[in-house]
Amino acid sequence: MVSPVQTYRCQFSTLFLWLLGVLLFLDILRMWIIMEIPFEQIEFFHNLNLIAMVSFFSSLLLFWTLRSEISPEGITSYNSLGATTFIPWKKIREASKRNILGLGYFRIVDHDGDCIYVARYLSRQREFEAIVSAITEKNNPLRRCIVSEANKEE
Repeated sequence: MVSPVQTYRCQFSTLFLWLLGVLLFLDILRMWIIMEIPFEQIEFFHNLNLIAMVSFFSSLLLFWTLRSEISPEGITSYNSLGATTFIPWKKIREASKRNILGLGYFRIVDHDGDCIYVARYLSRQREFEAIVSAITEKNNPLRRCIVSEANKEE
């Protein structure tokens, strides 16, 4: 019998706006430092069309490739290199909340030292957290991490 698997993806709008902001900032730095344009003379939105297109297609690529899946057996998500890795619920040694340049993630480590990341800006974040809390044991580090996050919001 095949176990049911739930797939979760990042919110596209969050990825798009974050990349738009980062690329716009880098473009301004490029004009100021590399092209040596005085800061007062920089046209901040000069390349906005190009930046928006790059941000859109990059976000689309990330949206389709960076996904997390949960099943009764465990969780599958991506590591720091973007490769997917499966960790059984019982092998989770540690889970913590991290922010990488303003984007929130759960960092999950198993007993072998393998590490995966799950975005905290999933399109169905509350559903993800409810299912993880329902199918894991009370002492599961990811469940404790999610519960502590929920208690802070109250």
